[in-house]
Amino acid sequence: MKKYAVPGVFAERSLTGVTRYCWEILEQLDLVLDPEEISLELVLPQGVCVDKSYKNIKIVHYGKKKKFFWLNNTFMGYLKKNGARGLNLGVNVPWRRPDIVCIYDVNSIANPGYFSRYHVIKTKLEKKLAVRQAEKVFTISRFSAGEISEYLGGSPEDYPVVPCGWQHMDRITPSGDSEEKYGLKKGGYFFSLSSMAPTKNFRWVLEAAKKNPEHTFVIAGGTDPRSFGISSLEEEVGNVRYVGRVSDEDAKLLMRDCRAFIFPSYYEGFGIPPVEAFACGAGDVVVSDVPVMHEVCGESAHYIDPFDYDNIDMKKILAQKTEPAKAVLDKYSWKKSAEILYRLLENM
Repeated sequence: MKKYAVPGVFAERSLTGVTRYCWEILEQLDLVLDPEEISLELVLPQGVCVDKSYKNIKIVHYGKKKKFFWLNNTFMGYLKKNGARGLNLGVNVPWRRPDIVCIYDVNSIANPGYFSRYHVIKTKLEKKLAVRQAEKVFTISRFSAGEISEYLGGSPEDYPVVPCGWQHMDRITPSGDSEEKYGLKKGGYFFSLSSMAPTKNFRWVLEAAKKNPEHTFVIAGGTDPRSFGISSLEEEVGNVRYVGRVSDEDAKLLMRDCRAFIFPSYYEGFGIPPVEAFACGAGDVVVSDVPVMHEVCGESAHYIDPFDYDNIDMKKILAQKTEPAKAVLDKYSWKKSAEILYRLLENM
């Protein structure tokens, strides 16, 4: 029997695209896993509790939580003691015995100017070690496979793709509507959702609002915009509303009721929010004209130049012809991705 253990270093992190990936992949792996062929454990530091239960995945508590030391020492000891391989799904990559690793993207390596020097050096070192030492590195898109190859070595074909899904949105039931909760008329506003990191390019949304004053633009994100040098979105642009971090229920509500969902990010490993917007029934989805968005959204989205802040006409953008979102939704699922990963584990 093959034994694998997932270090639960992501368990106490807030829910982001990366942590959602970890939890959704584990949930679906639990459903496809044959316990007679593969033993899979989620290993957590003592005292870290999660509101999860699995049929085939065992949750184990081992060692005291000491951040870097736990992953690179305590967890390594657990693997050796139990004759298991590490399956690293989170953002942290162990420096010793990386075994099987998911590298989502190389954003900080490709765009070092937006990150601290410490973060860039640490991330580059960890990911280079993973590429050189791991038994297998996988990623979440063909684009990311190409980026890993360019910045860290190897061929894109060396990195299997285990993409994201969207079915978690089906489990979310919003209450009320956008007008009731936010005073926003259904179909009467443009909506953007993401962190406020510079590569998310919310400057484009602000410029779009300035050049389309007859429309309302709503931005939701988990980070205070002042942390990224945006002093006050509402003061700077009168037709922009910043609603801060929103619950999954409200995110679905705002996506469902918007005129269009806007995602002007110019660097992503995959980009879950546009696919979530498709799943929620957004009127239209507008994304950056960059390779990863074409890979993920195909002909179902409207494309914009994320670096053109002068010529933004929402009417012209939405006049672009698109295909139904079904093609995107049919292409991706957490179940399909878990099956890809399971086959990879079987063949290790």
